[in-house]
Amino acid sequence: MLRGSNAKNLKPPSTSEARERGKKGGKKSGEVRAQRKLLKDELISLLQLEITDSETNRKMPTQVAISNALIREALSGDVKAFVAIRDTIGEKPATVVSVGDDNKQILKDYLEALKK
Repeated sequence: MLRGSNAKNLKPPSTSEARERGKKGGKKSGEVRAQRKLLKDELISLLQLEITDSETNRKMPTQVAISNALIREALSGDVKAFVAIRDTIGEKPATVVSVGDDNKQILKDYLEALKK
């Protein structure tokens, strides 16, 4: 909900305007999804390519080399590398949200309203 002096000057779009805006938004959304899918497919293909490890001089998939490098970074003390590994293997701890006493009743009322 808009507030302030400009809110009273706004008029809702007509049905045809709303339909046209929705159509444009849908097309753009489809384009963006297609671009993301293309990028994902390209990265998956590149991760499957074989490269030569500079330390061991043996061939391995790019994905394995990246994983090895990430593990080496974590072992050297890089906390961000450790967090990336932990989160990737599904060990990310649950996020806890604290609710103050003044908000507990509001939250209870909201949850009760959802049950109805």
